[in-house]
Amino acid sequence: MTKNWPTFLQNNSRHPETVAEAVDRLMVLLSGEEKLAIALMPEEDLIDLRFTLGMAIRNAFGLHSEESKLLDSCNQTLHPEALYNSVHPDDVSGVIIGELWRRLQG
Repeated sequence: MTKNWPTFLQNNSRHPETVAEAVDRLMVLLSGEEKLAIALMPEEDLIDLRFTLGMAIRNAFGLHSEESKLLDSCNQTLHPEALYNSVHPDDVSGVIIGELWRRLQG
């Protein structure tokens, strides 16, 4: 699922800062076959992607960094009352995968 990533990431070294930007990048990175496979999955099966696509997202988009603007953006969306980052990188990659799936639906 990640064969196109090294070249793309080298050319786009800045990490995405919002979920929408992350999904935009995935739409470029993923092959047509990969996008079709994700689009055909039932929404409740997206959790099965957490150790493949989810891990690639967490690593490539810098979600383990405390300075991640994408992590901050999701934290503010999911927990606006929180004074610190209470969202986990796994949660953020799940949100991104869910938004990718929704975009692929229509």
